[in-house]
Amino acid sequence: MKLKRIIAILILVCFFPVPSWTITLDEESKYGREFFLEILKSARLYSDPYASIEVAIIKKRLEDVADLPFHIKLTIIDSPTLNAFATIGGYVYVTTGILERADKEEEVAGVLGHEFSHVGRRHVAKSIEKEKFINWGSVGAMLLGLLIPNPAAKAAVMTGSMGSSQQLSLKYTREAEEEADKYGVATAEKAGYNGFGTA
Repeated sequence: MKLKRIIAILILVCFFPVPSWTITLDEESKYGREFFLEILKSARLYSDPYASIEVAIIKKRLEDVADLPFHIKLTIIDSPTLNAFATIGGYVYVTTGILERADKEEEVAGVLGHEFSHVGRRHVAKSIEKEKFINWGSVGAMLLGLLIPNPAAKAAVMTGSMGSSQQLSLKYTREAEEEADKYGVATAEKAGYNGFGTA
């Protein structure tokens, strides 16, 4: 039994080394660009020059004070949906729905500050890295669970590993959103905006 455990651990370590779990800044840029090209195929971009200039001014003010590993590539999507999101590699998207709904510039700055914080804290890349770690941890627990002779205990270990991985994923998502709120407000305030715009 001890030999089976050692073999299972050696398989995990040899076939799934830790360096393969990390994403470099170059990889982030590459993946962000690929995602951007997919967005271009599926979404209608907004090209009103006045709105583009206004948003570019807010972007520059925020970018000048934010701690960012990438230059922000900001895209306005023509959609009434209230949405903004950041993807890997410094790509940030905001919908016309957000821009039309905002009463003040500081509200747009609050939204963008939040998204810039996702970029600055590398939340998307870290999420991918953590998902890899969680998934392989879950696979490892299942492999070890297969070595348990008692069928009820085996089922409990395998089910528990799947439930634990889902809980960890949700925990990381909540933590990333809270961190982006905190840093987003700080970034907006550093740029001279009222932090209440985020609310």
